[in-house]
Amino acid sequence: MISLPVRLVLAIFAAILAHHFFPEGVVQWFYTVALVLKDFMVLMVPFLIVISLFTAFFQNEKKGGSWVGTIGILFLGVYLSGVIGSVYSYALTMPIFSFINLSLPDMEGSKNLVPLWQLDFQFPFRNEYVLGASLMLAPLLHRLAPKGFQKISHYGQVGLLFLLQRIFMPLFPLLVFGFSLDLLHQGVMSMLIGRLGWVLATIIFVEASYLILFYWVGFHFSFTNTRKGIQRVLPAGILGFCAASSAAALPLNLQAAAKNTEGSSAAEMSISTTVNIHLMGDSLNMIILALAVMKMFGLDMPDFFTFLLVASGLALSRFAAAAIPGGSTFVMMPVLEKYLHMNAEMIAIVVALDILLDPLTTFVNVLGNGGFAIFFHRFSRWKGPKNRSIPNA
Repeated sequence: MISLPVRLVLAIFAAILAHHFFPEGVVQWFYTVALVLKDFMVLMVPFLIVISLFTAFFQNEKKGGSWVGTIGILFLGVYLSGVIGSVYSYALTMPIFSFINLSLPDMEGSKNLVPLWQLDFQFPFRNEYVLGASLMLAPLLHRLAPKGFQKISHYGQVGLLFLLQRIFMPLFPLLVFGFSLDLLHQGVMSMLIGRLGWVLATIIFVEASYLILFYWVGFHFSFTNTRKGIQRVLPAGILGFCAASSAAALPLNLQAAAKNTEGSSAAEMSISTTVNIHLMGDSLNMIILALAVMKMFGLDMPDFFTFLLVASGLALSRFAAAAIPGGSTFVMMPVLEKYLHMNAEMIAIVVALDILLDPLTTFVNVLGNGGFAIFFHRFSRWKGPKNRSIPNA
């Protein structure tokens, strides 16, 4: 089966080949379909948040874990890690982009497509409120009606998995195809592609520097232990890159964490619990991609306060989609639209690039999980009985 990144590349090439032959009415129709798909995906986000958190709670209960402990410690740690990573990405990317010309020229003669029709419906509650309500309702409903809660979690997850894997994911190339036709119609596609090299170089630099800094702090500022710690996790990262799956790299990452923390049970629990929640690569990449697209299309760069809202929203959205593979791709759309004022084309570009970079993002996620386990091990030693120490060699 052809992977989603490959299908997206094929969709872009198909649009490049077809746009010369399509009359404007056909292009307008594909653009309308793409816009409706995007709006429908955004509309499903609140339901995805509720079901994914209910499922996470149910799975945690099956393992005998404490919901308060898991949410209060691991979730807070993952949330702070996501926000800090986004802040680092923002702080490093802004000065870099100030020296790079990413702006697309103003296409005064271009004609923007007008959709034939749009979905004119919005969910009445903000996603932040839905997330908070889900966190409180999950333990309450589980206590009052455990069997009903189990059925809701199970069938809800089955339904959303079907929606994402059987409908959204297969149709996403059609969304990219429609928005690519719009960009070609405006005459900005070739210029956009030409500027992506600088964006990729920035992503690699930010990711590499942050990983080194992350491990360096985790190993108490020892460059020797930092180098050895990263070397131990690299095989897991390479497997994650090739398989584009953090879960596939989990056994190797557990082995690396055992070596980096001398067999700490806290480190093992951290990696097992947060493998699909702690997404360092996504936290770093999404900020760079969003800022790059904003600069390309001439939007005002966000001030630091606005950016903190974006970073917080993205960190929360990643956790909300943890139980649904591929869910984080869709839950971030409202954040980009609300706080950064992106239109549908810009969001489609960010999401498509995010999917295309998925192997690299997974590589960073795996190494980030290994580093996060070191921090969680240190925290467990501080708050409880002494655990075995991190190796010095």
